[in-house]
Amino acid sequence: TEPPTPAPTEPPTPAPTTPPTSIPTDSATPTPTERPTLEPTRPPSASPSEGTPPPTATQSPSEKPIPTTPVVDGQILMNAGFDDGKPAPWNLIGSASIDSLTVYQGTHSLRLRIGLSEAQQRVVLNAAGEYSLSCIVLKRTSVFMRIIQDGVVMMITDRRTESLDTRWEKRTLRFTAPDDGSYIVSVKTERGGWSYLDSCAMYET
Repeated sequence: TEPPTPAPTEPPTPAPTTPPTSIPTDSATPTPTERPTLEPTRPPSASPSEGTPPPTATQSPSEKPIPTTPVVDGQILMNAGFDDGKPAPWNLIGSASIDSLTVYQGTHSLRLRIGLSEAQQRVVLNAAGEYSLSCIVLKRTSVFMRIIQDGVVMMITDRRTESLDTRWEKRTLRFTAPDDGSYIVSVKTERGGWSYLDSCAMYET
C-alpha cells in the first residue's frame, strides 16, 4: 500500500508590521540676537581755548626794544628827589629806604644804612653823550655814585664836591656814554658806611 501523502501546509504569513512613526520633536529655534546700533561718533571740535595759538614772531636780540626814560626839562632821572614818598622807579637794595626826617629840600630823601644798601635806576643814554650826575649828600658820610653798563661798573674819575651848608654837600660825576642803550645809575654806601641823599639830577651837557 502506498503511504498517505501528507497534505501541504502553507507557511504562516507574517502579519505586516507598521514601521514606527517618528514623533517630531520641537527643536529649540535660536532666537536672533539684536546687534547694538553704534551711533556715529563725531570728531571732537576744539574749543577756542584749546585751539593752537598762532605762532608768535620772536624778536632777535638786535630787535629787542630798549626801554625809554621820559626826559622832563632835560632831567633824565625820575623821582630824583624821592619826594613821591615811595621808591619807584628806583630799585632799593638791602637796607636802603625812603626817609622823611633828614632832608635837604622837599619832603623825602634816600637813607642808606650800614651794610648792603643801594638804590638803582635804569636810564637810556646816547653814544658819545656827555652827562652829569649829581646828588646832594649829607657831609662826612660815605657814598658812591656809579654808572653800570651790562653789569660792568664804568670807571669814573671825574668827581667833584661842592659845599652847600654846614650839613650838606653836592657831589657830581661827569662822564661820556660809550654806546647807545640802557644804563643803570647806582648810589650806594661803602662797606661800613651810611648816608642820606637828596635832590639827585642827571643831564646831558
